Amino acid sequence: MSKEEDLISIPFSWEDLCDTIHYAEWKVKEVDEAGCELAHPNIRDVLKRLKYIQSRMRYNPTDKVQEMISQE
Repeated sequence: MSKEEDLISIPFSWEDLCDTIHYAEWKVKEVDEAGCELAHPNIRDVLKRLKYIQSRMRYNPTDKVQEMISQE
């Protein structure tokens, strides 16, 4: 199965996305400051992807963003 086939579409509102990013950043920072390892290290990549999507949503309509996400 290719990476594209693994993608799913989850209906997040703008507020949901911002809250999720904020929480994930906070938890990653908390774990880093404690000098611990993340239970799921790939969360850093997921967080980067969510922040990329968020940055695109600031300047583009939702349908355009969905198209960009699908092309990655």
